[in-house]
Amino acid sequence: MFNPKIIETCCYRGALDLIDHKFGSRFSMFPVYLRGIAASRGEPFIIPELTEAGNDARIRNINDIVEAGTELELSPEGLPLDRPEDVIGGHIITRVASYSGGNNAYLMFIPTALRNLARKADEKLSSKELSRLALTVLVYDSRKVFPLGGVKIAIPQEIETRREALLRAYVLTNLYCK
Repeated sequence: MFNPKIIETCCYRGALDLIDHKFGSRFSMFPVYLRGIAASRGEPFIIPELTEAGNDARIRNINDIVEAGTELELSPEGLPLDRPEDVIGGHIITRVASYSGGNNAYLMFIPTALRNLARKADEKLSSKELSRLALTVLVYDSRKVFPLGGVKIAIPQEIETRREALLRAYVLTNLYCK
């Protein structure tokens, strides 16, 4: 199913160039918030022991992520299943990097997160699962989320507002361009 919010691009630098072009124009939406994630191009799969706590991570289909407005697994009430306490005032806490073009203080965390995901996936996944892996940069509208300072924002629990807050998902064909 075609989704205009999902954009395939060559690499992380290519994603930043597209973000600069789309959101940094004279009708600027900057700042936006970026999040580096692993998604699936097909059926969901598990990356064993991916999380910082050593838990397995379920990698969701990119279309499902865009439809939900987040890669987080949510309960029917909109609470994150792995961290139900990470909710504040009807919003779900997530970690991001603020971006308004150029060199932002926290921007280094996005390529680091993507590199770590790629390395872990390479160690833990079969070649079939690796072929479905889609390293992805999510872009959130700063006007539709609640900034919590540092690398944290709160995205809306309400699904329609959460979908609107997720502006684009840039799927990388490579981490770095050759």
